[in-house]
Amino acid sequence: MGINDSLLRGIYEYGFEKPSAIQQRAVMPIIKGRDVIAQAQSGTGKTSMIALTVCQVVDINSKE
Repeated sequence: MGINDSLLRGIYEYGFEKPSAIQQRAVMPIIKGRDVIAQAQSGTGKTSMIALTVCQVVDINSKE
């Protein structure tokens, strides 16, 4: 899915093993900067998907 290796290690440490269907479909377009409307049932990982993509896109070397 194009996610940074160190971020993936952290995700696995929290017990996430396999992305849900909504995560598989929406993570890459969000990381690429596209607008995404995602609708899925409660408990499918929408909020964690948003947090994951924010962590992926943030420039950790920037001091701003």
